[in-house]
Amino acid sequence: IIILVTAMVFAKTPEKTVVKVHGMVCSFCAQGIEKKFKAREEISSVSVDLDTKTVDLQFKDGKSMGEDDIKKMIQASGYDVVSIQKEGGK
Repeated sequence: IIILVTAMVFAKTPEKTVVKVHGMVCSFCAQGIEKKFKAREEISSVSVDLDTKTVDLQFKDGKSMGEDDIKKMIQASGYDVVSIQKEGGK
């Protein structure tokens, strides 16, 4: 039991980044951003919430992207980044 608990405590959770985006208004906007990020090898999943205007990026174990790269990809899609919040990666 001690080994199991220890493994659970030290298990690394994949990094997640939440990007607040200005300018997304429709499902076409969401699909375009999802397609760009899904093409990246670091990304395990991406979801866009049009109500909150956020892009949730889940990274593969041990992988991540720099904020500048994320901003460039969003801006190249025609939108502005309001904020980037990193979570996880424990």
